[in-house]
Amino acid sequence: ATTITRLARHSGSVVPEATWRASPGIRGGRSALVATQAKHFLPTIRQMAIDTGLPAPVLRSSHAAGTVTMDWARVSPATKESYLFATYLGFGHIDKLIQYAQEGGFGLIMLHRKSWRASAGHEEIARTAFPDGLPTLAAVCKRIHAAGLGVGLHLYGPAVSTNDAYVTPVPDKRLFSYAVGKLAAQASADATELVLRERPALPARPAPDLHPGNLLRLGDEIVRWKRIAPGTPVRLTGCERGALGTNPAAHRKGATVRTLVMRHGGLLGDPDSSQPKEIGAPLARVVNACEIDLVFFDACAAAAPVNLPENWYLLNLVLLASCAQFDHGVMVQWVMGPGRHLAWQQIQRSACADGHGVLKRYLDQRMAGIR
Repeated sequence: ATTITRLARHSGSVVPEATWRASPGIRGGRSALVATQAKHFLPTIRQMAIDTGLPAPVLRSSHAAGTVTMDWARVSPATKESYLFATYLGFGHIDKLIQYAQEGGFGLIMLHRKSWRASAGHEEIARTAFPDGLPTLAAVCKRIHAAGLGVGLHLYGPAVSTNDAYVTPVPDKRLFSYAVGKLAAQASADATELVLRERPALPARPAPDLHPGNLLRLGDEIVRWKRIAPGTPVRLTGCERGALGTNPAAHRKGATVRTLVMRHGGLLGDPDSSQPKEIGAPLARVVNACEIDLVFFDACAAAAPVNLPENWYLLNLVLLASCAQFDHGVMVQWVMGPGRHLAWQQIQRSACADGHGVLKRYLDQRMAGIR
């Protein structure tokens, strides 16, 4: 659980208030009240984090200067260093990337999610860039560190990719989904239309980037659908059966149809299951083996119009599970500002102007928000 806290004014007095979110409950939850002089705020907050078991990482910094200092992440000079974003990467590009980073005065090389991993969730390494998988990636990171630079990993929030073992060939039961209706008639394994008893709360024409996405779940089968046909009975048409490598199957009349929830092309886990905490282990395996300096949880700000699942809750679970398994200090970055409450303890910096392609146009589009 988490609290939303603020200072409120009542009859001329300032009173601290806390509101608990009902959905995850408050059992096992804890709050901390910190009172100190402004000049002592940061060290007091750090001590509170240490005393309560919250993340309080120590970062190494000043690689480019040839020296290494160790500082609490919240005040570390490493949070001020820029990074060179390696959006596409091959094993033979490393020396050139190091050269560019050194000439540009960058403190770190960030490996884009598509350059270092083949799937999100179990964090399989991209063999096209790193032929032997994790050992090759670790060797590349060692070369970057030897050049006096840090290494960062870019990834997309808490979502798992549609090619991951959590999804295919048998979708994990802990992927988040919710019921949208029941079949009004039996559906054969090769039927391209699904007839429902009532109109579902879904867009007429779905898309992977439009909540909740275009993937349905019937038992252990995933169905990709295209549109809701006009008129009655209610028909979902253009259905691709056995999507994402799952097995097509016949489904009885009255079977529950559920929608999976997509976020930036990936699928979300159920925050009330063990899955969000479980995916911290594969990420930590990569971070620890490669001595990664920064993890960038990109695309976390995309809260859906229907907040299913609750974004803040899922993110905190994934962040806590990941950070707890890092065996060294790691800076954590996302795109949602400095964060509040529990998130503030875990996020050392925010970034939304790390574009690639036509960089000036990318920055011009975002400059108003940055200012």
